[in-house]
Amino acid sequence: MKQFFGLCLLLGTVKFPSVRDFFSNNPLYCHPIAKHVMSGRRFEQLLNCFSVEYIGEDVILDGPMKKINPLFDKLIKHFQNAFFPNEQLSLASRQT
Repeated sequence: MKQFFGLCLLLGTVKFPSVRDFFSNNPLYCHPIAKHVMSGRRFEQLLNCFSVEYIGEDVILDGPMKKINPLFDKLIKHFQNAFFPNEQLSLASRQT
């Protein structure tokens, strides 16, 4: 399950046209980590069986990750509240 959640978090940061493209052999779409963690079929099986109940919340369910997006939105919100970058953090910019 840790691998499944890790791939879900990764899939949330990198946008693909479909979940299957995440595990594709096409070099344009594939992600190098995904196929080494688990197969695309196994990921889809777990995704089809996984469900989260949202009692008392108005949740919009759409997209390929619709069952778990609200859960990951809450996780990301808590991660952002817990992470405080220090002053050495900077963005690399290209000199022109």
